[in-house]
Amino acid sequence: MWHLTRKTVQTLVFISLIAAPALALYDVGAHTRALYGPPEYSLNTRRIRGGGAVPTFFVDEMEALIGQRPRSARPLSGYFAGSPWAMNVSGYLVIEPLNALGAIAAGGGGAGKILLAALPFLVLTALLGRVFCGWLCPVHFLLEMVDGLRALLARLGVPVRNFRLRRTIKYAALGLGAVATLGLGAQMFPLIYPPAVLGRQMFELIFFGAFGGGIFFLAGLALAEIFLSRRLWCRYLCPGGGLYSLLSPLRVLTIRRVESLCDNCGDCDAVCAFGLSPMTDATGIECTSCLECVRSCPTEALGLRLEFLRGGLEESTANDPPEDRKEAA
Repeated sequence: MWHLTRKTVQTLVFISLIAAPALALYDVGAHTRALYGPPEYSLNTRRIRGGGAVPTFFVDEMEALIGQRPRSARPLSGYFAGSPWAMNVSGYLVIEPLNALGAIAAGGGGAGKILLAALPFLVLTALLGRVFCGWLCPVHFLLEMVDGLRALLARLGVPVRNFRLRRTIKYAALGLGAVATLGLGAQMFPLIYPPAVLGRQMFELIFFGAFGGGIFFLAGLALAEIFLSRRLWCRYLCPGGGLYSLLSPLRVLTIRRVESLCDNCGDCDAVCAFGLSPMTDATGIECTSCLECVRSCPTEALGLRLEFLRGGLEESTANDPPEDRKEAA
């Protein structure tokens, strides 16, 4: 059940990356048609369309689906716009904690309103730790699909590595990003944070018919995932992952074993994309609550438990599997 629920949530989040710019595109097209008339009769509309705006068939299909809306109607993008990095849901702004940190560091003011907008993600993190990565990050959703290609190449004899670094590097990336944002007075995180990059790429694709330069960054992540290591960026380099890990000691629901049921088969360790060891309760602040280990356990020894984690940054490296610590040293 949990696996299906998680995949459904991930799929809906990814669909939202397409739906949000599509709704905005329809609003532009409907407004243009209302002002200037159909494109076949209006030079202005043809010029707007030629500049990369709205295909007529798209507006026609949307109006066939939802009906023609009066000019006074609220734009559809007023109900939902943005991406997980920053979204507007019926007038309520929701932003990621990393976005909130960058906005405050950039000196934009209104820290209270910014933290209020980040509250939903902060509550989820307090409950389940790094759950954004395992359930809501659209790039992680795509990387999970890449796992199958990596496994196929390995079976075909193509060399794929399992390269490891120190997990604390992502905290350095988080700190450097915050300092750069503070010094320059402008958000630096969206340039290197995969969910923000992917959101921009989907907007550019839908509005302008082509990806921007960020697609090369995302392609590089996918290639690293295939040939260098599973979740190389997520484990070791992602500033968002670093922030969520730092907030994770506050979590109240954790994955723990019933030792009397555990037969030490290691299936749970094998499926963990983050290289953790649920079999020995060594998950800590890196756990994304994806529950794949729970799903793989043949004896149902693993499950969510209500408790508070102790420790902090040290727990991240202390809970690395022995081979992880050895190769990172």
